[in-house]
Amino acid sequence: MDRVEALITRLAPVPICDECIVERLHLAALHQASQRTRELAGQRGYERTTAECATCGQPKSVVRRCRR
Repeated sequence: MDRVEALITRLAPVPICDECIVERLHLAALHQASQRTRELAGQRGYERTTAECATCGQPKSVVRRCRR
């Protein structure tokens, strides 16, 4: 799950959806990314919202690390 956080941090402040995280990290299941992004959303510096994913361009639930 550290790989999920590392990807989000590397892309910051660009938002990415769970499906694109799964694809980019070659994870076995969507729940692997979803669980971690929900955890991160509750932490300072991360935001989960509905917006256009920077990778697939679709309006979805996305996560991003906020640079401040």
